[in-house]
Order: sequence, then C-alpha cells, then structure tokens
Amino acid sequence: MLRLPRVVLVFLSAVAVSCAAGPEQLTAGGRERVYIDADRIEYAEKTGEVSASGAVVVEYRGNGQVRLHADRIHGNLKDGEITASGDVLVEHGESRYRAKGVVYRVRSGDFIMDDVRVAGALEQEDGRRLVIYSVAKQIKREADVMYILRGEVTTCDRPKPHYALICDEFIVIPGRQLIMKGVSARLYGIKFPKVPKITHSLGDVGPRRSWFPMPGYSDRDGFYVSYNRALGDVGKHFKTEAQVRLTNFRGIRGTVRADYLGGGWGSYLKVMREETVRYDVKRKLFLSALPEWGVTASGEVPWWSELSYEGAVRTGEYKERPWNTKAVRHQLEVGVGYRDGDRARGVGRWGGLGVQESFYGTGDQYGDIALDLGAGMSFSRRLSGSLTYYHHVEHGATPFEFDDVDLPRELRGKLDAWVTDNWAVGCLARYDLRQSSVRDYTLSLTRRAHCLSWTVQYRNVGSEIGLRVDVNGLTNNLRMEGSPEAWLERTDSGSGASDGSTQAP
Repeated sequence: MLRLPRVVLVFLSAVAVSCAAGPEQLTAGGRERVYIDADRIEYAEKTGEVSASGAVVVEYRGNGQVRLHADRIHGNLKDGEITASGDVLVEHGESRYRAKGVVYRVRSGDFIMDDVRVAGALEQEDGRRLVIYSVAKQIKREADVMYILRGEVTTCDRPKPHYALICDEFIVIPGRQLIMKGVSARLYGIKFPKVPKITHSLGDVGPRRSWFPMPGYSDRDGFYVSYNRALGDVGKHFKTEAQVRLTNFRGIRGTVRADYLGGGWGSYLKVMREETVRYDVKRKLFLSALPEWGVTASGEVPWWSELSYEGAVRTGEYKERPWNTKAVRHQLEVGVGYRDGDRARGVGRWGGLGVQESFYGTGDQYGDIALDLGAGMSFSRRLSGSLTYYHHVEHGATPFEFDDVDLPRELRGKLDAWVTDNWAVGCLARYDLRQSSVRDYTLSLTRRAHCLSWTVQYRNVGSEIGLRVDVNGLTNNLRMEGSPEAWLERTDSGSGASDGSTQAP
C-alpha cells in the first residue's frame, strides 16, 4: 500500500500507477483522471482501494468536471465509486451540494447524498435558466434524473423564502418535467393542505397552472377558492386531475378527469358538476357531465412540423341549469391547426379549421365548422399584443344552450404592457362583428415581487374578480434567475436537513 503525504493522481482505467515522491503529484496518463489532494492518503495499487483524510479534495476530469471537498473519503478508483463523510461539498457543473455523507460514482455522475442542501442550476427547454434551492433528507441522481426525498424546494434565494414546496419526493427530469409527490405549498408562512401530486412541464406547453389556491368573488359563485391539481398517476400511461372550486353560493363545483395516454392517442373519463363551460355566456348557465367518456388523437404532420391534427369521439349524459335540460350527447370532432411561433404567449402566426357534429338522445343534430386565424408580436420589450379572427358556420338544432355558438363572427384581442420593470397591465377582449360591440373583457394588474408575481383580474361577465400567485420562470413566462455561488456564500458554515420540515435556504 502506498502512503502519500499530499497528492495522488489516478487514471481510472489504468491498472498500474506511477508516482513521484513529495507533495506535488502522483501521475498517470489518460483522458479520465481523478485527482485527490489530502493531508493523508493511503492507496492500494493492486485493488484500487483508496482512503484519505484531512482537507480532502477530489477532482474528476472526464465527461464534465466534478470537485468534492470532504473531511475524509474512502472508495475504489477502479470502480469509480467514492464515499465521503464529514462536512462534504460537491461542485457538479453549476450546481452545489453540501451534505453530511455522499456516495459518488465519478464516471456516471450518479450519487446519493444524506442530510443535504443544494443550489442546482435548472435548464428549461426554451433556454431559460433557474436555480432551485433545497434542504432534504436525501438526494439521489440516477441517469441524469434528480430525486429529492423528504425535503423543501424553492427558487427563492432569501434566508426565509417567500414560498416553498414541502415534498415527500421531488423529481427533476432535466429540460422536460418536474414531478412533485406528496406536496404541500407554503406561502409567506401559510401552509396549504397536501395534495398527492403536482406535475410541471419545463417545455413550451402553453398556459400554466398556479401552484397555489386562487381566491375570488363573482355574482355566480359569491366568494370562492379555486384549486387545479393533478391527483396522481396510476402506472406509466394514466393520469388524473381535478379542478375544484369551493363557492359561497353553489357549494363545491368542478371537474375530475382521468386520462390514458398512448402514442399519439388517448382516452379519458370526466365527471363534471355545475361548471361554467361557456366563455361567452353572460347569464348564469351551468353544466354537469354524468359522466363523459372520449377517445382522442393528435400529432404533428411528419413532413410539416408547423401543421398539427387532432380528433375526438366523446359521449356522455349532461344536465344544464337553470333550464334543467337533460340529454345524452354523442359528438365527433376533427381539426387541423397551423402554428409558426408561440400561440400561448401571443407571438407568431396561427390558424385552425375544425368540424364538429353532435347527435342527441332527443333526436336533434347540431354541427359547427369553425375557422380561426391570428397573429401576434412583441412591439417592444414592454409591449406585446395579438389578434385572432373566429368564424363559425352552424346547422341543425341542439337542446343545450352551451352547445350553440352565439358569436358566429368575432375578434379576440390581447394586449400586455409592462408599465415599469415590476408592474404590468393586461387586457383580453372579445368583439362581436355582427353586433359591432364588445362582448366581454378581462383586465389584469400584475406585480412582480422577487420570485413571485401577484395578479388581480377582473372580468365583466359575472362581475368576477380573482387573485393569482405565480412562481416566476415556472408557472409564468417571467425570468427569475439565481446564483448557486450566492447560496454558497450564505451557507458556508453548512447545515444538513434532519427531516422534511427544515427551513429551505
């Protein structure tokens, strides 16, 4: 066994190692190298076993670069696995981890860490960069997927974060998705009830849901609190979600939906209670589905990525109030769409053509051919807007008012303006071309406050006013960038989490 006073350098795939006496180096050739610097090192050349203590620094240079600082380590350099203990700090790319114990596989970059703090750089699909901060009982990395177990996660870099997600398990699939299981949110010290699951896409998927309950008031519901959340997955291809509103006037209303997702097609079952299903109905009209079942298909045209298709067959029994109309409906829908840009953010060009045919248990039949064309742009750094034209051609009759298209020709416009760096106003309006009048509108006022944004919205239909809280860079499109280095400066003294209730950094 070699006992060296200061430094060892080992080529991972080498069987033999050459060394030079003294504190400078023990060298070997090759592309993948592990450097170990410590007050005391013991290395068994035959087996590859190594142990070190006293201001240990391990550096791996191969596919990426990793630096590990610890009080002591032991491991096998031929296997590429190192166990570190004491006050451990790991620098992996732009991410920083501080833990009481670490098992690190230097070739793959996989690891297991106990009682750990992390400041990790999170790259999204559109190139935006976030830093997530966490205190957890354990963190694992396997095949580029990160698992945070029994911990708190936030993007707020304040010593007492404005918000945090307290999770049994928090899974990061880089560039694709966040999966949170057994999660409750805490906002300015107020902790909300735990829900089974929250999923969040890191890609371009259109409008996003807030992670927090949304309170409000309308003349339809009175005072209400809305919460839209995934309930959990059953197997690889199944998911369930709920949209629930607790109201002063109508009790609990909402929708529960279960989906089976296949390769480009899916099936779903939906139960709905007194939902307001029509965007443009001014009177109090509510619909219940008892239940609805459907099969859907969608995808992109292989030779033209901007062109997509979708189709659906659905059937169900429905009840409409206040008329108490009840009937079975079978519906067929097909459509094609074009998108060059980001329709959800109102930038680019888009259009669509859809055909819908409905058959009712009452003997009625109703159809609609719908066309939409739109465009939007950013006029400046602070101002953006979009305009979309809709045209409907109908035939037949329906027993339900919610099926009947009441605006055959309309324009929908959206305008967003940042008055200052932290204050924004927005307007969404619908204009009836046949009546030459504004049908309804929504006004919003947004205040960006560090990692969160607060939005107050007013809609004239139903005289509804509501409050929404978003996490910047995740549930909205605003930037919120952090610094792992700043987190390190604040936590150099180090403190691992003993359980999931420890305050996040």
